[in-house]
Amino acid sequence: MDSEVLLAMLERVQEYDPGIGSVLVVRNGYLVLEAYYPSFAADVTQNIHSCTKSITSALIGIAIDQGYIESVEQSVLDFFPGRTFAHMDEDKEAITIGDLLTMRPGLECIITDREVTLEQMQNSPDWVQFFLDLPMMAEPGTEWTYCSPASYILSVILQEATGMSTLEFAQENLFDPLGIADVVWASGPQDYNTGWGNIHLRSRDMAKFGYLYLHGGEWDGEQIVSTHWVTEATRSHVAATNYRRGYGYQWWVDEDSHYYLAMGHYGQFIIVAPDLNMVIVFTDYLPDSVAYHPLSLVRNYILPAAVSETALPENPNAATALVEHIEGLGQSSPQPVPPLPEMAHQISGQTYTCPEDDRGRIFSFVFSEGDDVAVQFMEFMADDDPVIENHIGLGDVYRYSLDEGDGNEYLYHSWLKGFWESDNEFVITGLARYDHPYEGFPRQFWCSYVFENDKVAYSCGGEESYPRGRMFVQTCIAQSDE
Repeated sequence: MDSEVLLAMLERVQEYDPGIGSVLVVRNGYLVLEAYYPSFAADVTQNIHSCTKSITSALIGIAIDQGYIESVEQSVLDFFPGRTFAHMDEDKEAITIGDLLTMRPGLECIITDREVTLEQMQNSPDWVQFFLDLPMMAEPGTEWTYCSPASYILSVILQEATGMSTLEFAQENLFDPLGIADVVWASGPQDYNTGWGNIHLRSRDMAKFGYLYLHGGEWDGEQIVSTHWVTEATRSHVAATNYRRGYGYQWWVDEDSHYYLAMGHYGQFIIVAPDLNMVIVFTDYLPDSVAYHPLSLVRNYILPAAVSETALPENPNAATALVEHIEGLGQSSPQPVPPLPEMAHQISGQTYTCPEDDRGRIFSFVFSEGDDVAVQFMEFMADDDPVIENHIGLGDVYRYSLDEGDGNEYLYHSWLKGFWESDNEFVITGLARYDHPYEGFPRQFWCSYVFENDKVAYSCGGEESYPRGRMFVQTCIAQSDE
């Protein structure tokens, strides 16, 4: 692949696409590009949102191969013999697993600028009952509508058929063989995993899954998913209305570009291009208006960079430039740390309490002359969590911190840097990401601390609003040593 073209793409991303978190390219069995921005890292999992649907599809295929499910033609209602549903008729009885896989169950699934039916289902006490109670709007298998609840029912069917949770079945039959660990997958009120989304994986894990499909379901000599299933799942069964591409078994199919892909909210992508023997992964936090922009990077840079099926002549200058750019991604060049103001020495180690804070915030800073890192210690009186320790880069370089809580299921990641705006104001900017099953994306923010005597005015806001548009202002007070 052409290193100069890949470098041009990364430079374009750094200048114009701050929401992109990671880019991986695998070609001919080699990881030729792996780049991470401050809000993402190689060893950090993230919510891959609706890319989860393609994994749910793979699990259905495995369950069919193992005899837990008869075929894609099996009736959905076969798996709910003890339930009765509203609006029963011949059409509802005829809904098959294949109809769910191709988003054509015929049920009244409404999507506008948001997923209305999914939100309604999530607000109901019994998600299975809610969805299968819906009236029929069309004959099954005839009309396509993007419908995440259909993917949820696939997960429910897996659990009912196998006697294992979908996550347990996935760990035994998919994740463990691929060497994928530390998987988090949210569940609904009846403890069924959310088949439409909310799996947390590392970027390399996503690439492994794409590579499995690139090789017809085979991994390290073992057939994990049948080749027949991979072929059927990744061919277009129906035109996806308004999306200008086809839809398979929970996979999108772009026949014009000769690839198929898993897509998730905020710009998560697993793209498989068989003709080029290539897998591409993006993990991002992009607003809806530009969430598909990674696909333009694929078309304009990554695919054109694959200029030959064999190795290109060596281009050491371009290769070195690409490596150096990746090593410095998302970071400014380290700058000399200016001498600390007198206030930094005065407040270093001093504990402040914030009586106006609902959670009872308590914090302190530690500054050391000559160090390029400050440390903030924070705790909350209203919580049982231990003290949080945040590292803050002082040389215009982000520092990463991980808060594991007190055995909590979800982790908190932060990338922070700070500077003294004046002799008595310290400002932190950065990104933070909480591994919550439904949130899992980074948030940009800033916080300002204005110190005066024994008090500090503490305020925060979105990074783009600094120094105006403050979210809140609180006064915190230094604790007395007496």
